[in-house]
Parts: sequence; C-alpha cells; structure tokens
Amino acid sequence: PGGHGAVGGGTVEQAPLSNAALKWMVKTIHDDAGIPLEFDLTLVPYELVEDPCIDFPQENKLTKFIRKVGGEQARGIPDPKHVHPSCLARWNARGDYRPEAITPHLAALNLKH
Repeated sequence: PGGHGAVGGGTVEQAPLSNAALKWMVKTIHDDAGIPLEFDLTLVPYELVEDPCIDFPQENKLTKFIRKVGGEQARGIPDPKHVHPSCLARWNARGDYRPEAITPHLAALNLKH
C-alpha cells in the first residue's frame, strides 16, 4: 500500500507505510534474487517501524494531474500469492482501501469486499 513516491520514506508521517516496501525490496534482492548488494539499514535516520494501516492520502494534486493527462490503468495480479501481507492487513483494517487488482482474488485471499 502507499504511493511510489513514499517508498523508502516519503515523509515522516508516511514512513511506517513505506518501511514495509523498503524492507521487502532489501529482502527480495538478498534472498530471492541473490544479488550481492549490501544494505546498512542502521543508516536510515529513523526506526524502521511498519504500519500498513496509517492514514495515507490516495488522492492528491499530482495523482489527479497524472490521471487527467495519462489516464489510469489498473495493474493485474496474476497470482494472489504475490499480494504482500501488508496489503491484506490494510484491506482488513480500512474500508477506504480497495485496490481493483486485489478484487478478483478476494476468495483466494479470504477477504470480504
């Protein structure tokens, strides 16, 4: 969950949402892709607390402009096993979080609309 601009921090208020994405990227590079990059997360100037349920504006001036100029196309998720647990937690906790890409997989993910 969250906006692309918030990955790895964004703002202090958004960090608990984007920290999950940052940790996932580091883990994926190391464990899944086997790329020998080194990360020192102790250099991040704040604690890497994760909270996928914080308030996050889904709509702002930039997103409105992008939709107006370029349109919008929902990305599909070919296999529900690729849905991150933070997305499931946010779906269950917040009625305002309903991404279209998850909707076809509600039954497989044991989610209610």
